Amino acid sequence: MKKPAVALGFLFVAAALSVLAGNAWAAEKLYGSVWTSPKPAPDFELKDRAGKRVRLASLRGKVVALTFVFTQCPQVCPIITAKLKVVADGLGERFGKEAVFVLISVDPEGDTPEAIKKYQEAHDVRWPYLVGSEKELAQVWGDYGVMVERRPLDSQSGHGSHARPYTIDHTAKLVLIDEKGLMRVQVPGYLWPPEKILKNIEILAKERR
Repeated sequence: MKKPAVALGFLFVAAALSVLAGNAWAAEKLYGSVWTSPKPAPDFELKDRAGKRVRLASLRGKVVALTFVFTQCPQVCPIITAKLKVVADGLGERFGKEAVFVLISVDPEGDTPEAIKKYQEAHDVRWPYLVGSEKELAQVWGDYGVMVERRPLDSQSGHGSHARPYTIDHTAKLVLIDEKGLMRVQVPGYLWPPEKILKNIEILAKERR
């Protein structure tokens, strides 16, 4: 008489293991450091170069890719921006509908509207480049685990192209947020292949359909 109960128990265990295996498989498909327990992305409200306030929560319903840059960055930021442009081009008409990108300043003093305009035009990007006060930005940097350090330059630094006598050392990373506003994966550095990020976005976008 106990056999049906035992059989049901085995079925329950097998089903649970199947679900866990399925979740693990889904997580493995995402490239980068995956949050096994996704948590809400810290909200913020900053402004674009035209002074329009942009709130992260207003982008709910789309996959959001956040990264941190500054207009006078000599190498890393332009590489990240160029790679994101490749991803945006790969999304085609889906860009803006299923996914949006946001650049967040790490240089509130130097990232003036004029500097941002030149940067966006140079890289042929139209997505928001957000700035704010030092206090506002420091809160966002801290919330997303981004280290920012201003470092003075001298004549021996090799950065003569800088209009200002300093540069910014900062954490390079890409954070992907799903349509529910949950942080799902972060990709450190700038050596990631654009096709991997495109695949990540496609995986997350499919979840909303």
